[in-house]
Amino acid sequence: MPTSETVLRTERPQRYLVQLCRHAAAMGKTDGGHGPHTPDLHVDAEYSESHGVVTLAPWGQATLDADESTLTVRVEAADEEALQRIQDIVTRDLERFGRRDQLTVTWPPNGTAPKPRPPARHRRRYALLLIVLAVVAVHFAVGGAILSRWTALSADIVLAVIAGKILLVALGRRALRNRHVPHPHVRLGRSAPKPE
Repeated sequence: MPTSETVLRTERPQRYLVQLCRHAAAMGKTDGGHGPHTPDLHVDAEYSESHGVVTLAPWGQATLDADESTLTVRVEAADEEALQRIQDIVTRDLERFGRRDQLTVTWPPNGTAPKPRPPARHRRRYALLLIVLAVVAVHFAVGGAILSRWTALSADIVLAVIAGKILLVALGRRALRNRHVPHPHVRLGRSAPKPE
């Protein structure tokens, strides 16, 4: 059974999980809803805010898991063609839902998961942090050259204390953001039962 997995780093992983599963549940009430008319395709979705399973019978299923900053999508299919079909559907829907956030879905070859890329907002933060550190370093160097020995030492101590406070605040915010608070699994929806 071929499988493939991708990890998407996003600020709203739970939102995309629920939106994709809701969409799949709605498609399950029709004839499948994706691509050419496929009367033999039955779509079903069961999900909570952090876990979802979308079944596309007889092709296979996509399992979604969301945490604070990532959405992991694992596809298991009956064969390589079905794997590609499910990947195409998941990619098209997630990229459409995440158009505003410029969400892109990349499936790795041979079932190996790619390293997730940080969102643009985080890359901007890292760049800003580097600029602040460069400015502090320049102040240390220029302050020592221009000011007297004792004044430069005092300025260096003040700048070191400020830099330390900035670092502690940043680490504290990061620790609070990464703290895991368990949420009860609540079933938000389920598609209509399959006709027999």
